[in-house]
Amino acid sequence: MVKLASATTDPDVYATAFYQCQGSKNALCSQISAAQWAKLDPENSVVWLFAADAAMRRNDDDARDAALARFLKVPTSNYRFPPLASILQSDDVQKRSPLTQQTIGIGLVGIRAAESTFPSYSKVNKYCTLTSTVNDSKRAICDAIANKLVAQDDQVLGKYLGVNMGKKIGWPADRTDSIVAEIKGLQEFQIMESLAPEMFNARNV
Repeated sequence: MVKLASATTDPDVYATAFYQCQGSKNALCSQISAAQWAKLDPENSVVWLFAADAAMRRNDDDARDAALARFLKVPTSNYRFPPLASILQSDDVQKRSPLTQQTIGIGLVGIRAAESTFPSYSKVNKYCTLTSTVNDSKRAICDAIANKLVAQDDQVLGKYLGVNMGKKIGWPADRTDSIVAEIKGLQEFQIMESLAPEMFNARNV
């Protein structure tokens, strides 16, 4: 994936390598960065939050501020998780032997498992929860970040991060309680959907 990503202009390919390299000690992963993903995918707000987090880890305040400003400006977000079902249903995979198809399927499940541990924006969260009450301009930025995460992020982690920031910067309890209830409802729906009887018939498995 790193070799593919190093030569690609396809942000989907690069994003997959980016996720696979999170927490990896493979030296090749040093070639993969949020900054490069952002060059390939500048109109995707998700990558700018990753870039801001990376800038904070290297104590680059200018890069942090630029990335956060870009995150707030770009209207769309896409985590670019690979469409696993469409890959398995592709002609190239379908013509393989059943054992090869199974191996590919297991590999794709591994990719999705790795993505479930994608960067949590811990530095962005710390920035907003520790400094928001000290500086009015930072407070305004963090309020905007929190509102965008709650309204637009399609991942539970992102929504929880947004509401946590909101609590720290003084959102009223009735608002945060309502958002948390909505997130929990979404989680329960996803669990029930995954346990539906039709999920376990031969075709779906």
